[in-house]
Amino acid sequence: MGENTIVTGRFILAAASCFFMTVVFFAHFSSIPSYSITVLGTDATVAGFVAGIFIVGDIAGRLLLGGHVWRFGPNRLCFLSMAAGTAISILYLLTENVPALCIIGLVHGFTYGVAELAVFARVTADLSPSVRGRGLGYFTLSYSLASAVGPLLSIHLVNVGLFREIFLLGLVASAASAACALFLGQDAERGQIRKTQTADYRPILRKTLPISMVLLIFLISYSGVLTFIAPYGIELGMETYTAVFFVVLSVATVVSRLGIMRKYDTVGPDPILIPLIVLYILGMLLLGAAPFGEAILVSAFVIGLALAALGSAGNVMAVEGLDIRDQGMALAVVQVFIDLSYIVGPVAYGYAVSSVGYSECYTVMAAVGLAALLVYLLTCSPSVRGRMSGKR
Repeated sequence: MGENTIVTGRFILAAASCFFMTVVFFAHFSSIPSYSITVLGTDATVAGFVAGIFIVGDIAGRLLLGGHVWRFGPNRLCFLSMAAGTAISILYLLTENVPALCIIGLVHGFTYGVAELAVFARVTADLSPSVRGRGLGYFTLSYSLASAVGPLLSIHLVNVGLFREIFLLGLVASAASAACALFLGQDAERGQIRKTQTADYRPILRKTLPISMVLLIFLISYSGVLTFIAPYGIELGMETYTAVFFVVLSVATVVSRLGIMRKYDTVGPDPILIPLIVLYILGMLLLGAAPFGEAILVSAFVIGLALAALGSAGNVMAVEGLDIRDQGMALAVVQVFIDLSYIVGPVAYGYAVSSVGYSECYTVMAAVGLAALLVYLLTCSPSVRGRMSGKR
């Protein structure tokens, strides 16, 4: 295989493992609140906490093991984490106790966070820097597909009251992910890896924090769409259009990752990210105005283009120029900031919606998107930073 080869047997297995573990995440996250309210009899606040505790475990896993991925080996770590997650998934079927469910969710989130970090580290290391943008664009197609399949299946099962089947779905998907990870191949010897591990993470943090902040701000903006598009459609009387919002968005992410990200490795981040973030802001404004149903679908498409491109480019920019042994920590930092956005965003917009309403809230989201663009220009943009350095 040449150094510019992208699709290999291991790449396909890693993408399959990522797909199944992401199905687990989205099936869990989109069903646990309804399960808590309907079956366990909790209120909405407790239900939100039960769902959110998974993210807490996810973040803890990335932070604790982000700097040690190559010490243990990403292939080994991915398999062991998903195998443990499969065992933990059985426990959901054995309890209807809220505190126990929280503990299970915390540990389950930990295994998911470590597994996703490990599989991203594996794929990123295998890709040559000259094709990394395109390669990660292809790889994250598995995430796009799972983000559509997971909620679609779980929400259908919630609607017909089959909560046990949701947990079985997560169990089967987790086992499938572990099975794929088992065949990723052998890692390097632990002793060899330990000799080249970076002890000082400050240079990695200085490199990754700017793009991580951009992703945090951008995804705080997007998380409002994820949370409130359904009730917004009901308020407008356009449920038919909001029901297919994420289908259109998923199509756009595929277009972005297969088409737009093909150009990333030759033109760099600015010609791709700056126009797409501007389009995203306009898409948010259009969504807030929603003069007709088709406008909602147009906004879904442009939002999806930017979401996919920035997500893929963020991982590439975080690891660019880093030794393979330091890439795990860099990816962990980026992914922790991404996870934080899904905690901060819904809470903040929940307050905003109660104060100004859905339509105005999307205008606020557009303003937050503009803030992400400004932070990108000031801290990450090669062309802007180059001009600023030239004036000194």
